[in-house]
Amino acid sequence: IGGMDKISTQRGVQFYQTVFKTVVAVRTSKHSEAVKLLENSFRAINISFINEFSNYCDSAGLNVNEIIDAASTKPYGFMEFRPWVGVGGHCIPVDPHYLIKSEPVMEWPLLSDAMTEMHSRPSNLANVELRKKETKLNKILVCGVSYKPDISDVRDAPQKEFIETMLENNVEIHFYDPLVESYMGLTKVDSLTDASCYDKVYVMHQHSNYDYSALDNLSNVQSFVSKKKLHEKFSKPDEKLKSRPTLDDQIKSLRKTNSREDNNQKLISKKLNPTLFNLQRRDSKH
Repeated sequence: IGGMDKISTQRGVQFYQTVFKTVVAVRTSKHSEAVKLLENSFRAINISFINEFSNYCDSAGLNVNEIIDAASTKPYGFMEFRPWVGVGGHCIPVDPHYLIKSEPVMEWPLLSDAMTEMHSRPSNLANVELRKKETKLNKILVCGVSYKPDISDVRDAPQKEFIETMLENNVEIHFYDPLVESYMGLTKVDSLTDASCYDKVYVMHQHSNYDYSALDNLSNVQSFVSKKKLHEKFSKPDEKLKSRPTLDDQIKSLRKTNSREDNNQKLISKKLNPTLFNLQRRDSKH
């Protein structure tokens, strides 16, 4: 949290402490904005690199996930990133561009190239599929159109560019996603029982606690699931996602904790900054 001055920063910190256990204050609002730009740009560069490394592994006949698993055993330095069809949401695909165009103006060759690669990847992967001679793509099924598993948010989902490239090549496309009602005007299917009828089934991701077992042992399935191992079945649930509390559960838990700690926080605030505490009391009366 960074405010326009010390008082606004302190008020912001105290407000967000009613929801979050850990709130980090920085000196100004510009610093807080720069924190978000750094974090998302850092991930954008690493995601773009791991996607590029994945392309190399495909060409060299290497299992990229096995290599990442092994590299992740290093106790320091290495951070795990997994390749995918792209990146979505309204943070990583967007925020680095603010940094690139921010003032003072400077060149960002590494970040600019990473973003170019990131935005072109979905279409590039679609073109790779279209060039494969063993299968003529007339009708395909895309599984998962939200920008990540277990949400219905489709903002900046990379599947859009993948699908658009397919449509430009006269491929008929249906989609399967239990959490998304409509997408790009495509026909939605509510079951995977007829998956074998498509020329290709592209699995972009899997929502936890939904049955994908109909895809097991099908020869027409292409999975982009980043942590999918060759021996895993689609019916095997992602235990991390299954056991992870929902956002609503986390908020309820934090509210219970904060309600117990509220009186203590007020006492601490009064001791640390009696002037601010009195201002808050005055504001609450109005």
